[in-house]
Amino acid sequence: MSTPRRPLLRLTSRTAAAALAVLLGAAALTGCGGDDAADNAAERQIEDAMASNGIEGDVDVEDGEVSVDTGDGSFSTGSDLPDGFPADVPLVDGEVQFGMATDENGQEGYAVSIEVDADPDAALAEAGGLLEDAGYTGDDSLGAGGGNFSNGTYNVFVFATANPDTSGSIVQYAVAPENG
Repeated sequence: MSTPRRPLLRLTSRTAAAALAVLLGAAALTGCGGDDAADNAAERQIEDAMASNGIEGDVDVEDGEVSVDTGDGSFSTGSDLPDGFPADVPLVDGEVQFGMATDENGQEGYAVSIEVDADPDAALAEAGGLLEDAGYTGDDSLGAGGGNFSNGTYNVFVFATANPDTSGSIVQYAVAPENG
C-alpha cells in the first residue's frame, strides 16, 4: 500500500481560473509580434476574463510572456525556464517550448516542456537517468510514457510524448516541493 501523494501543482479554483485566462490570452498573442499595443490589449483581455470570474489581479504581458499576480498567488508562463526553477532538477538537453511557474500561498510549482531529438522511450529513459544520477529515486515505468521521482526536497513527474510535427519528442516536467 502506498501513501497518497498531494497533487504536484495544486491550484485553487480562483488561481486555476486566472491561469486559464492567461493561457487563453497567451494563445491569442501567438501572432501579435509583442508590440506594446498588442501587449496592452492582451493584458486588458486577460484582466477582463479574470474579472468576469470575480478575480482581481495584476496582469503583465511582454514579448509573449504572461504573468498574473492575485491575492491568492501568482502564475507566469513563457518559452524559457521559469524564474526560480530549481537548479537541482536536471533537464534533458533540448529547446524549451514552454515554462510555467505558480506560487499559491507560498507553495511554488513549475512545469516545463522541452523538445528533443529522440523518440519518447529514449527521451524518458534519458530524463529518468539524469534524475537518478542527481540523487532522485523513483522510476520511469508508470506507463503511458511517464515517471515519478523524488529527492526528499522535490517531487518530479516527467513524461514524454511523440512530437507530431517532428521525428522527436516533447519531454514535460511537473515539479513541486515534496513537503508542502
